[in-house]
Amino acid sequence: MDAALTRLLLLLLFAAAASAATHPADLAVLLDIRKSLTNPDLLGWPDDGGGDACGNPAWPHVSCDQTGRVDNLDLKGLGLAGRLPASISTLAALKDLSLQDNRLSGPLPSFSGMISLERVFLNGNDFDSIPADFFLGLSGLLQISLTGNSRINASSGGWTLSDDIATSSPQLQVLELDNCGLTGAIPASLGKMTSLQNLTLTYNNLTGTIPASFNGSGIQTLELNNQKGETKLSGPLDVVATMTNLVQLWLHGNDFSGPVPDGISSCTALTSLKLNNNRLVGLVPPGLAAIPGLHEVTLDNNSLRGPVPALKTSNFTFSHNGFCSDKPGDACSPEVTALLQFLAQAEYPTAIVNSWSGGNPCSPNWLGVTCSQAGHVTGLNLQGQGLNGTIGQSLGNLTNLTSIKLGQNHLTGRVPESLTKLGSLQDLDLSMNDLSGPLPKFRTNVKVNVDGNLNFNNPAPDTSPSDAPPSTTPSTPASPGPNPVSSPPSPGSEDKKKKHSVVVLATTIPVALSVAAVISLGAVFLCRKRAPIPPQAASVVVHPRDNSDPDNLAKIVVVTNGSNSGTSQGNTHSGSNSSALGDVHIKDGNCSVETSVVFFLFNLTGKISTKSDVFSFGVVLMELITGLAAIDENRVEEETRYLASWFCLIGKDQDKLKAAIDPSLDLTDETFESICVIAELAGHCTAREPSQRPDMGHAVNLLVPMVEKWKPLSDDAEDYLGIDLHLPLLQMVKSWQDAEGSLADGSILSLEDSKGSIPARPAGFAESFTSADGR
Repeated sequence: MDAALTRLLLLLLFAAAASAATHPADLAVLLDIRKSLTNPDLLGWPDDGGGDACGNPAWPHVSCDQTGRVDNLDLKGLGLAGRLPASISTLAALKDLSLQDNRLSGPLPSFSGMISLERVFLNGNDFDSIPADFFLGLSGLLQISLTGNSRINASSGGWTLSDDIATSSPQLQVLELDNCGLTGAIPASLGKMTSLQNLTLTYNNLTGTIPASFNGSGIQTLELNNQKGETKLSGPLDVVATMTNLVQLWLHGNDFSGPVPDGISSCTALTSLKLNNNRLVGLVPPGLAAIPGLHEVTLDNNSLRGPVPALKTSNFTFSHNGFCSDKPGDACSPEVTALLQFLAQAEYPTAIVNSWSGGNPCSPNWLGVTCSQAGHVTGLNLQGQGLNGTIGQSLGNLTNLTSIKLGQNHLTGRVPESLTKLGSLQDLDLSMNDLSGPLPKFRTNVKVNVDGNLNFNNPAPDTSPSDAPPSTTPSTPASPGPNPVSSPPSPGSEDKKKKHSVVVLATTIPVALSVAAVISLGAVFLCRKRAPIPPQAASVVVHPRDNSDPDNLAKIVVVTNGSNSGTSQGNTHSGSNSSALGDVHIKDGNCSVETSVVFFLFNLTGKISTKSDVFSFGVVLMELITGLAAIDENRVEEETRYLASWFCLIGKDQDKLKAAIDPSLDLTDETFESICVIAELAGHCTAREPSQRPDMGHAVNLLVPMVEKWKPLSDDAEDYLGIDLHLPLLQMVKSWQDAEGSLADGSILSLEDSKGSIPARPAGFAESFTSADGR
């Protein structure tokens, strides 16, 4: 019985061997591979291609399934040179392809449609291009490596990994694309691949941030280190703290910024963490010391501060930072701790981070910090230092503080109650931020300044100042639209607008700065009363505040829908003043137009305060940003009719602000950053309460650094409107004034070139109205 069973098994084996003859199509591919190599003898395959590749014995390095289809080619490390034939993609049953560590070159063939392919190793070769459809249809792919093929698409600037890889290879577990010419951003789809465990993309030219889609990803090995371009991977590391399966995290040699997230201590499986050579700031999370298997940590060459954590591993380097002590586990002094906690709340502004280094806050290097002779921190002066975030409660721990000056920043939130407990505090300056009330109760001898915080104590709607825009409902406004003028553009106007947009971007800041300087210089005259000036034709003189004082006048130019114009006297009491022009209603200092009347308010007598000039300057900035008129009755929505009111509602929302910018401007990330600063200044300038508006000197200081950035790039732009931007400021303003004659007759700029800018003499105004009156 046993002998019979043995014979049966032998027959079955013989039958299986007989059926395993190499499939003709696969044999042809193997012969193509041999022909494409310059040193095919290294394969050990028959010269004439004779024999059976899947036979007994099979060709070296070739494995087949029972149907005679090639399912494995193991050609690694043979020193093969030459190219891969395109026919390799027809090996329909191929599961494993190992070609690593050879000298193969030329273009990679497409592997599209190789649904059986599971593991591909092409690393350590010299391929110079990759087809766009390389990963298409690799539905069974588990692992692929292209590492070390640094010349892939080098002649065309590299290649990008498509987001489609997540759908083409949904089962992918290991993706190794180190040093293979990758450019662009990390595909967000990689973070959504539930099977992906190892992702290594080192030594490429990747840019951007770690995508938010990596939040909660199950990736265990993430290596993104040492990107080679001038622009590297950047942004915060918050997302990696949510990747709790991480075992190895290598992010060194990039431009990642911000603090090391506290949540990284939840990555309890971490064994290797490399964050050196980045731009990380702040405190190192003490929770790192609690990760049991962490045996390698490198934090060198960052801007980390505070104490060095006491990690359990000896393989821990942290040089070239700003720790308060060189010994792991040593605590910082209470004052250093309080200042660093404050810095964290202020979102680590670069200038302060760079100077607050070490463990001695009384060192001259500590920007804005003053100390007593006893070595206690007594003053903190960080005005205009780019502080964001909120004011930290930790300042209340600096018990010797006498002066805190945090004005002209971007701080939000409320004033911390802990500051009221500072017994030595005498001066607290929080002006020109975006803080909210109510203000905690300080001792009576503490001088507190919260001017310029628009949201601090909003006045009731009936207490708005006379030169503020009419109050609007707090609901989100509809956009007034990029072009309220309905008439079609004249022929050639599109070309003019394109040229004009470039010049406007180039001259906006210098012109705005010039206006600011002129207003500042003229401020010394505004306290002198001047004799009443008789009203010109096409104007109405009203009393904005007190009609008992003939000097306290402002001039309103009124134009009806028709061509008639005239003058009249009115007052600020509740009621209206009717004339042939229409009804202008003045109530509690707010001007509202009850009929279709367009008006323009400006200063004549000099009696109006400098804060009125600041308000006007803010409106001019809004006009420059949006290209819209300050008041336009053609805008149907009441809340969008008045530019200042509408702009203040949308100015803090970057998406809405970006949508409101004049579309004729060439908007880039750099110009948008400057526009955001100008928009914030415009909001402060148009605060409802005059006391909350800045001085013009502050506007000048804010705009001066932008002049070089917005300087025209071409000679044509520099001569625009006769302005030579190389001249001193006052001479530049004089040139601007001299050029206005050309503006008035339209020889330089037609009204169609701008949607909202006010010309020297708006259409319909009397000849007596001049640009001098406007100023």
